[in-house]
Amino acid sequence: MLQQDTTSHPAPETRATPPGPRTGGSAAIAICHLDNYHYASTHEQLELDMAKVAGVIGATITADDTCTAIEPGTFMIELRHIASIDAAMDVAAAIRSAVAEPAHLAHGRGRLTISIGVTERLQGEWLEHGRPRAERAMDYARRAGGNRVYALAP
Repeated sequence: MLQQDTTSHPAPETRATPPGPRTGGSAAIAICHLDNYHYASTHEQLELDMAKVAGVIGATITADDTCTAIEPGTFMIELRHIASIDAAMDVAAAIRSAVAEPAHLAHGRGRLTISIGVTERLQGEWLEHGRPRAERAMDYARRAGGNRVYALAP
């Protein structure tokens, strides 16, 4: 089942309290792709844009989660102790919203956007086995115009 986030979420920097520890029994995988990253005029600009996204992700996820740059313009996040796929979508939507905030970028003031695909990680499933589902969800988000969060059920 494909699900799109249709609500607006405050950026993590504007929350009254930072995200606290999660106690759910599930895990989720999110693939975040920088929309239009190939328009970065230089390798240095891409690195600066990636650093901004990495900073937002780091400020939003918990210490138990992991984030890895898997290719230029793309991150994979493992969200641990998630209560549901909806909770994972809330985290992904907060990341998407915060990345889209106007900021000073390598080429001047502007906005970055990302497309995020989320899937629940099945009990006992290797991270690399769930990754293709998250990538498919991210592809749906990109094809729908970018700057979106989609979830794909296992």
